[in-house]
Amino acid sequence: MRSDDFFIDDPSASPDPWGRPRQQVNVPMLDALRRGPLDGSDDMAVAIGLSRLLHEDLEAFGTSGGERMLNDEMRLAIRAQRAVLARLGITFELPWRDLMTFRSHWIGKGCANSYQARRDLLEQHFEPLHTRLIDREDRELRSVLAEPVSPHAGTGWPQVDEEIRELTRRFRSSTTPQDYRAVGTHCMGVLEALSRTVYTEVTGGLRADCSVDLRFCLVRA
Repeated sequence: MRSDDFFIDDPSASPDPWGRPRQQVNVPMLDALRRGPLDGSDDMAVAIGLSRLLHEDLEAFGTSGGERMLNDEMRLAIRAQRAVLARLGITFELPWRDLMTFRSHWIGKGCANSYQARRDLLEQHFEPLHTRLIDREDRELRSVLAEPVSPHAGTGWPQVDEEIRELTRRFRSSTTPQDYRAVGTHCMGVLEALSRTVYTEVTGGLRADCSVDLRFCLVRA
């Protein structure tokens, strides 16, 4: 899951200056995650996406601004993440409960005058978790999916690799015909990310650094 998957369109708000609908936190979804797994998703994918969302939003709040969650929503998201991780057998406790207690925490840690110090503080807590979740997911995927035709572990292009991971997550959690149709949408996401990466509008051709073995991008499902 991506960070955006935890938000829904806000029907009561006017569109943004570009005509796009404004979004709000999907509070019922976060509340449901505290009680059990969501239909059509597995907890591993949820844990990865939710942990990324928390990291991104806390960093935005602690630095340049632009966080997407309010204080109460952050508190609920942290509780939901703790419940999801517990179902995976992972203990993860943050020394704050929401945005305001995070602010008190960074002041107490001497980070009041440095954005970078706050980023470093968040990385100390979140980076080991991100690494653990991705490594565990990769091991689980290797046990249920065919090996890729390329010997490479990834393309080296973050957007493409993330789309491939999202595709494999969706495939692994699919159980109904509707789920498997959604896999096709994620296949398109891989191709679109690949085209954005390797094709330049300026030259109208492939980028000069496209030496990666593109065979990795063949769908393993």
